[in-house]
Amino acid sequence: MSTGYLSPSNSHRFPFPFSGTVARYRLQPGRLFPVNLFSANRVDRLYVRNERLIVEIEAGGNSAYFVAVGATFVGGIRVEFVSLARPAGEWIEGRHPVSQLDEMGRFEMGSTIVLALPAAMIESVVAFKGKPVRLGDPSFKSDHIQPNG
Repeated sequence: MSTGYLSPSNSHRFPFPFSGTVARYRLQPGRLFPVNLFSANRVDRLYVRNERLIVEIEAGGNSAYFVAVGATFVGGIRVEFVSLARPAGEWIEGRHPVSQLDEMGRFEMGSTIVLALPAAMIESVVAFKGKPVRLGDPSFKSDHIQPNG
């Protein structure tokens, strides 16, 4: 699992981490606690309690989960591939092909991204704690993820 914090000074846009197919997604209502280091160390189950958008992406025969976590002042997670006007808390089937680095969505302000994927998809990790990741920088290398999986 990889967690990336987007401070208010960072870009609020987030791309698809790899090519594949959005299998399903859900907007899970919740609180909007701050997601800074102070809160992450003090609020029990912070990322599970906050509002979040969960997107299952299939690629190379595997499924990975991309989670955009809302936070104080964020109040809105916007995505490009669907309308989030559907009922919150329900899985919505997707079947949307996506390409790596295409814009997936944006926060109204900085927040957190959690990426959960099976070890089979990762050859090596190239992003490390404290090292900024810029748009287009890979977080991991993989020979198992093929474009539009």
